Amino acid sequence: MFENNQGSSAGGTIIQIIGNSLGKGYWLVAADGGVFTFGDATFYGSTGGIHLNQPIVAILAATQGDGYILVAKDGGVFAFGQTDAPNATPQSSTPIVGAAMGHDGAGGWLVGANGTIYNSIGNEGFYGPNIAPTLQYPIVGIAGG
Repeated sequence: MFENNQGSSAGGTIIQIIGNSLGKGYWLVAADGGVFTFGDATFYGSTGGIHLNQPIVAILAATQGDGYILVAKDGGVFAFGQTDAPNATPQSSTPIVGAAMGHDGAGGWLVGANGTIYNSIGNEGFYGPNIAPTLQYPIVGIAGG
């Protein structure tokens, strides 16, 4: 357990940390969707108080630092603050293991454990499914930019 600069305690497993665009703060996100702020990062909301079908697996920062996007293992997308991403319903038949923003910050991708790339955040293009017949090991993440 720890406390953030607002005195809130984290009880869930912290799965990711991401800095805000101002460079003087950051967010931590827990698997239950709890979001914890440090420095000058602003709290815009969380899924900590609602029932999730699957745990949160990623957090993405909005380009201007005025929001963030949480992504669940089933492909659910939850936008908070000023983001270009609409909230989305689950769309994946394979577990989502990571997410990445595109180079302009106006969209992004989700990646499944089988290597399939989904363009469910904003306006990034879809470049096709994983065409490998079988992966020796599952995909565990994705990097963007």
